Amino acid sequence: MAKLSEKSKARSNQAPVAEEGSESLTVAQRIRQELEDDIVFGRLRPGERIDEVGLGQRYSVSRTPVREALNYLASSSLVTIKPHQGATVAELSLSKLVELFDVMAALEGFCVKLAARRVTPFEMKRIKESHEVCAQYAMAGDAMGFFEKNNEFHNLLYEASGNETLIEMTKGLRRRVAPYRRYATFQGSRMQESVSEHAAIMGAIEARDGVLAEQLMAKHLSMLVLGFADLVAAIRKERSED
Repeated sequence: MAKLSEKSKARSNQAPVAEEGSESLTVAQRIRQELEDDIVFGRLRPGERIDEVGLGQRYSVSRTPVREALNYLASSSLVTIKPHQGATVAELSLSKLVELFDVMAALEGFCVKLAARRVTPFEMKRIKESHEVCAQYAMAGDAMGFFEKNNEFHNLLYEASGNETLIEMTKGLRRRVAPYRRYATFQGSRMQESVSEHAAIMGAIEARDGVLAEQLMAKHLSMLVLGFADLVAAIRKERSED
């Protein structure tokens, strides 16, 4: 049965007990955020069951705000809810992952294409700083640290596009595939390769070459897709050994 991370438990234990009604939405939002973090960062894995009763006990609330949180995550395709079976972390097939990454490549490619035209000096400075941090984590072999900082690097690229609708769509899809993207980070020399690919994308943006930036981003994401067959097998193997 799935459990929240120790960090999530600590946060929830520090929170005041909420009343039903007007405050339940606030509790639901907090539960949603912590569950989303646990899914994105792999503390809850694809196919894993989510303990609704345990969540209600942990937050000292009825199942209403818990279900609100789970329904929201289901609408974002991070959670699957089945009648009489409860909620589980959404599990994607290899073919569905490939489809989603095709769309991801288009969205992220458009982001960096726009960024090459619109990035400000301050944004470029932040992108470079973020890239350096990613490189340090990759050099240290810290996959979890790299995954978190890699998310921040990509978010900065999205924001540099200056298109709020595009940013929202890209971040939403990225959250949906994040559990699988996280696993890909751990494969072979993927971290080091990503750093080199990031440097090339960053250079194209700085050179104001949107076409090249878009092409490089598409290639960057295609390298993740190539290893997905092994990736899905690794996830299933890990789950079977628990």
